[in-house]
Amino acid sequence: MKSPLSYSISPGEMCLTLVSMIVGVGVLTLPRALASEINLADGWISIILAGAIIILFIILYVRLQQHFPGETLLEYIGKGKVWKWIARGISLLFLIYFLCLMAYEVRVLALLIRMYLLDQTPSEVIAALMLLCTTYAVSKGTQGIVHLSLMFLPIVVFVLLGLISFTTIKADFTNLLPVMPEGVLPVLAATKVTLLSFLGIEILFFLMARMKKSEIKVFPLITGIMLVALLYLLVTVVTYANFTVDTTTQITFPTVELAKQLEIPGGFFERLESLMITVWLITIFNTISIVQLIFVQLFQKSFMKENAKANYIPMISIFFIFIVAFIPDSITETFMFGEWISWLGTSLYVFSLGCGYLYFWMRKKKNEKEEYYS
Repeated sequence: MKSPLSYSISPGEMCLTLVSMIVGVGVLTLPRALASEINLADGWISIILAGAIIILFIILYVRLQQHFPGETLLEYIGKGKVWKWIARGISLLFLIYFLCLMAYEVRVLALLIRMYLLDQTPSEVIAALMLLCTTYAVSKGTQGIVHLSLMFLPIVVFVLLGLISFTTIKADFTNLLPVMPEGVLPVLAATKVTLLSFLGIEILFFLMARMKKSEIKVFPLITGIMLVALLYLLVTVVTYANFTVDTTTQITFPTVELAKQLEIPGGFFERLESLMITVWLITIFNTISIVQLIFVQLFQKSFMKENAKANYIPMISIFFIFIVAFIPDSITETFMFGEWISWLGTSLYVFSLGCGYLYFWMRKKKNEKEEYYS
């Protein structure tokens, strides 16, 4: 068995880890967010457009990563004298973003469990227990986190596809008509909401450094994004077909409400929303674990001396995560907080990718100039 230090991520593992990272809170809230944004059933078209844009972003980054295998993007651009400080600034912004993202995920999970499962249990207790579990998972390193994603993701996809299949029986797909009654502009406007639900692709900046140069490929990652887009598309279509767009805008977690509509003949299963929430607890656990691992590794590389021990960082980080998680006072404020985090993450991805290409171009020009005068 390979040691954790020599562990390299295969293309398939990278694909499934990316899917585990993205498919979290987004599946639970995307139908409502789209319905609230345009008040039309055309949100499914926006999902297809957003998926295409995300695939383009990934192609651009993978092409860049192929020029510096074994390094993260920030390590690559941090080699220049001035760029070193730019890389540190981006690192600090990513640390803030990751901390806020974990806080948001934990708070939504606490709200979800209190609303449907443990209504007498304080949200603070639920959040604290989740953070302690993810901190233990992070102690197992990159290999442990990746293998957790590989183990849990098939269960999540199976349950979600099962939910979609059974809820189509009573669905009324005429609720999706007419298509684009107000033209293409509302669909384009809703794409910004859908793009935020694909948040998570920024982990490629950090985890692809663990891949061998010959295995840094675009196709597996595109396959993962297509799977996410398909799940989003199916959930959104089935939700609108069951509840209508107007009703969906009033439901906090439409996907969970879909599970409540299910009736298994013979009464073999009751309260299927409990099963749905349990599975999604696993999904959010995966997301937080991946982010917390990257947070610890990024902090250690950017702001600690080489070979310095970072065993205490996860415990300190959960203290700040816990505080930030309970800054929003209500569900509305929590979702507003999540939207702010999403815009921060999207901006960081685009800005970092732009810096990476700019540094690569400048370095290429410098090398060509040196070869010309040599």
